[in-house]
Amino acid sequence: MSVLPDSKKWFLLKVKLTLGYVHNYLDHYHDVKQTLANELASLAFNYESRSAIYGTTEFAELVFVGLRNFGIEELSVSSSESALST
Repeated sequence: MSVLPDSKKWFLLKVKLTLGYVHNYLDHYHDVKQTLANELASLAFNYESRSAIYGTTEFAELVFVGLRNFGIEELSVSSSESALST
């Protein structure tokens, strides 16, 4: 009897967990993108619009990508760390 687990089973488990993570991340991105679309629908955003995002969390990254997908090119990202360094 081997002390080490079957590497094929561990590999398949890791692949399954990774695919689950990617699937959940993409679902979350889709939800954020839909929420942005709903919230921004009443605003007059166009490619010349400017926006600022405060924070560097995963959510801020999703907002950044979502706004870029709406064609907003001029985005500024700020965090408490960058505010302290200026």
